[in-house]
Amino acid sequence: FAIAIALTVLAVLAGRLLGWFDASLLDAERPETGFITAPDRWSLVVAVFAGIAGVLSLTSAKSGALVGVFISVTTVPAAADMGLATALGGGEEFVRAATQLGINVAGILVAAMATLALQKALWHRLPRTVPSFDRVVRGTPAHRTR
Repeated sequence: FAIAIALTVLAVLAGRLLGWFDASLLDAERPETGFITAPDRWSLVVAVFAGIAGVLSLTSAKSGALVGVFISVTTVPAAADMGLATALGGGEEFVRAATQLGINVAGILVAAMATLALQKALWHRLPRTVPSFDRVVRGTPAHRTR
């Protein structure tokens, strides 16, 4: 995240030098993105679901782009807002964004570890090999003894 935040700071500073925006951007009304710096109970819920989805897709060999979307949606906006706040001098904004990022990362990690533990407990009870067709359907033993 540090590299992404640093790149965001540089981009915002460049935009500020070009006159595209200034520190008033931090105080502007942002209904579509205001949730990024307003951590609440839903922040944790989204992070937990992202962690569960990530582990399930990775352990089921069905990893795809959706996992990246879940993880990115919970971390990238907060990290980017940390960079924005740093470049524009918004200390309170930075703290709120950092809190959001912390909640999201912690929620993802805890949910991922809990999902792995549950999978381990459940998979431990499953047979390690698939029974042969003959043994299941015809009732013939898998290994004949002499």
